[in-house]
Amino acid sequence: MFSAFIVDDDKVSVEVTYMLFPWLELNVTRIEKIYTPTGLAKKILSESPDIVFIDIEMGDMSGLQVMEECKKAGSNAYFIIVSGHDNFDYAHTAVNLGAIYYLLKPIDRKDIDAVVTKLKFLLKNSKQDSFSEHLTSAKNFNGYLTQHLEDKKYRFIISTLEELLYKKMEKLLSSCIFSSHLIGKNKHLLIVTSDNFVIPLSANLDDFCKNNKIVCAVSNVFTKDDNPYDIFQQANHLSYNQFVNPSGQLLIDPVNSDTTVLKDILDSLFQAIDAKQTEVINRNLTVLPQLFLQQKYTMAHVVWFYNALIGRINIVLNHDHVFPLSQMDEEDLQTYFLDFGELCRTLYHSILEILKTEQITEKNNNQLWEKVLHFIEKNYSKKLQVQDICKNLFISERTFYYLFKSNVKVTFVEYLTEFRIKKAKILLLTTNLPIPEVAEKVGIKDHYYFNKVFKKHTGITPVKFKMEEGYLSYEQEVKD
Repeated sequence: MFSAFIVDDDKVSVEVTYMLFPWLELNVTRIEKIYTPTGLAKKILSESPDIVFIDIEMGDMSGLQVMEECKKAGSNAYFIIVSGHDNFDYAHTAVNLGAIYYLLKPIDRKDIDAVVTKLKFLLKNSKQDSFSEHLTSAKNFNGYLTQHLEDKKYRFIISTLEELLYKKMEKLLSSCIFSSHLIGKNKHLLIVTSDNFVIPLSANLDDFCKNNKIVCAVSNVFTKDDNPYDIFQQANHLSYNQFVNPSGQLLIDPVNSDTTVLKDILDSLFQAIDAKQTEVINRNLTVLPQLFLQQKYTMAHVVWFYNALIGRINIVLNHDHVFPLSQMDEEDLQTYFLDFGELCRTLYHSILEILKTEQITEKNNNQLWEKVLHFIEKNYSKKLQVQDICKNLFISERTFYYLFKSNVKVTFVEYLTEFRIKKAKILLLTTNLPIPEVAEKVGIKDHYYFNKVFKKHTGITPVKFKMEEGYLSYEQEVKD
């Protein structure tokens, strides 16, 4: 069931628009006729209609100004301009502001059919939107919260846990929860009122985290007038500490740890790699997970350590022109490794393979490459690592990296990410799956990361891609 506003200071125009459109066909059950633009933007933002038909010139107020104000505040309404002015500048501005159609008075039957076709497609997909889609940008996120938050102080709490445990945590925090949202596979975001999140309650939550081996990240205090998106990002990155500390903890403020010990270990690893001292490499990597807990290192330290070590490994391999391993950020590492312990074990195994002096033969490379591609095709939706492929295909990692360098000239991580995005685009265009489910089906469990990496590869968000590219396909189907 959808709702619509028809806005025009000319009552006859409002009635004509009301009479011309097939509301039942569009599944629109609530229609409000508005004859004055006074307070209109605020009304649209508070009542969230799905469709807004609006004139451009309404006394001293412009419909384009109303649109701009609503879009800046994060409104998801579909705006259709109904104007008596065949003005290119008006039309151009309307399109830039996101209007889905520019109707000229008197309204032509063909234009009505075109608007109905487009609205059917957009409305069909809009109800599958979830909170995760507001994570695509600071503008969307802050706009959404502006509509819903009250004049109070809040905190974000982010944690990844199974549904049963989440229900227990929700019950524990029931006195201060303002709203809750699913932002990944078993990853929950709670918005709590800060005044009610008092010391005894936080102490109980700390016990809950330790007893159930989960990490809860609690943000700084914020209001709707701050920049909540920045604070959300801080809390989200803090929640990644589950990767470092699977034993569980409550994190309210990041710890500024002394990195002297970590730098010493990194220097020792550099020297050991250069000298091919595998025992020293093993000893250093084995103690790292416990060291990170003792020193209270965070995910930011993991990223710094991993990328520094990868840089040295790639330098060692420079004589082969292979450069097999990619630099990664917090989200990348969580996508490709279960935890920090697994990352260290995988690094050790990779270094051993890379330091071998075997000769790489080009014999049967085409057949091997086809097998690698086939394995990725069958397993891309899983947490896939180089070791998995090499073990199944009975090849060394050095051969694996050589195949990538000689066939696609990108790293495995880069190739796999691009492959997943291609598969996601197909699902977005050919199915009605909600975007979070699309993300999970292509092997990316974190919705925030999916939105981020999708936009990086395509230039637009999954929502925009689905609406713009999907509509073109839908429109062609209707014509055929």
